[in-house]
Amino acid sequence: MNVEVTRDNVKILEQSNIPHENEYKITTCYFNFDDFTDSFQVKRAIFTILSTGEMYETDIINDECDIPIEVLKHEYETVKLGVYGYNIGENEELLNRFSPSYAEIIVPTGSYKEGALSPEPITPSQYDIYSQKLQEGLQEVDDKLDEVVETVDGKLQEVDDKLVEVDEKLDDVDTIISEKITEVDDKIAETDRAIERTNNLNIDVNKVDRVATVDLTKKDGSHKTVNIRDGYDLDYDWQDTSLGIKREDEENYEYVDLKGEKGDCNFATFSIVDGHLIMNKPEDMSQIDFRLDNRGHLVLEVGI
Repeated sequence: MNVEVTRDNVKILEQSNIPHENEYKITTCYFNFDDFTDSFQVKRAIFTILSTGEMYETDIINDECDIPIEVLKHEYETVKLGVYGYNIGENEELLNRFSPSYAEIIVPTGSYKEGALSPEPITPSQYDIYSQKLQEGLQEVDDKLDEVVETVDGKLQEVDDKLVEVDEKLDDVDTIISEKITEVDDKIAETDRAIERTNNLNIDVNKVDRVATVDLTKKDGSHKTVNIRDGYDLDYDWQDTSLGIKREDEENYEYVDLKGEKGDCNFATFSIVDGHLIMNKPEDMSQIDFRLDNRGHLVLEVGI
């Protein structure tokens, strides 16, 4: 039997299989709770026989409960189905409770009649119901644990793979460090050899005028002398179009006139005034001009 539970009502859904009189172990109620009612920790169902007022209460576990066999003893009996739930605090005090309006079912007549086979009523104990539900719950927990273990194993394998990758990277780093240490050791050894060679050499420098005499004497007694002469700077001087050159230790410049022969200009003449180049254009060449471009180059422009 399918039952819908909201904050306001308990409702038997259409096309539900209503348990018949004296049915047993096929009398499960399946509950569908809305978001509000599903949030409560404890949920219980109450079956009330309308004619006698007898009430039978059972826990709803995993959204299911069995209809007590006492409720199904009489055909055409009207039974009220109520559902309530509540939350409890840390000290088991009642925090809140919902209690919607109940639904009614009429027990259909059944073929089995009490006394036809056995005078003893077959009534499952509450312990049997709890044991069965507990076993089902434990099996579900075991299945979930298996999934968790499988997931954790996968994650551990990923971690192991990453550790192997890190170890390989560390090996590469160790190799690079070893190579650098060897390179530094070689440089230090080379420096030590150079210092040793310098310590085995006595250097004496004497300078007269512009000549330096360097005496090199090794500890083994071998000797070598090297004369090093300083160079001279050159001085320059311009006189009009003549360039004068002399060594720094000389007094007089030697001049050379660099002026060339005058050439012909077909379209203009040039003169220098106060250090500026002046172009003198004839009247029939007024469309010719010079300008500096963006890069500082002199550009000849001819108008058309």
